[in-house]
Amino acid sequence: MNVKWDQDVCQHAGVCVTEYPSLYKIEDGQFVITLENASEEQIRESVQRCPSGALKIED
Repeated sequence: MNVKWDQDVCQHAGVCVTEYPSLYKIEDGQFVITLENASEEQIRESVQRCPSGALKIED
């Protein structure tokens, strides 16, 4: 499972980095997604919580 981030759609609401800091963070000005230690349920929930729909799951 992969998560794709569409920066053109992103509204930078910060829900992902605030509520799921183990999955999403800003590092050196770049958006970093780290899914290795996340459950499928946690990944799906984080994508659903994105208010702009900028995060999408790619199976």
